[in-house]
Amino acid sequence: MQLRWSEKYSVGNKMIDIQHKMLFSIINELSGYITSGDGLNKIEEVLEKMSVYARMHFRTEEDLLFKANYDELVKHKVYHESFKREILHATQNVISNKHMDTVVEVHKFLQSWLTCHILDEDVKYCEHLD
Repeated sequence: MQLRWSEKYSVGNKMIDIQHKMLFSIINELSGYITSGDGLNKIEEVLEKMSVYARMHFRTEEDLLFKANYDELVKHKVYHESFKREILHATQNVISNKHMDTVVEVHKFLQSWLTCHILDEDVKYCEHLD
């Protein structure tokens, strides 16, 4: 259930890699809560933390891509906006459906979205950043 950082997730930019590692850490925090049986009590707190941190990370990433004249920046922003909507939807779903299955589903979504986004989209801009 824990995400493990490896160099395959590196985009070659120290600041972005550190931020990605923090996103891994937040998801792993939720994993720990699920394992300890406290997932239902902590899910809203973790989703709020993920939302706040992801927004800051997206701004950082988008600013760097703008400065680098990244030609797929608009498309990349669309992925970020989609994630923000999904986090809002997940939070609303958790609030209205207080069930452990929902927490596990949200956890799986977060893991999948982050790893796929880094490996499928973020790696595309590696050569454009310092």
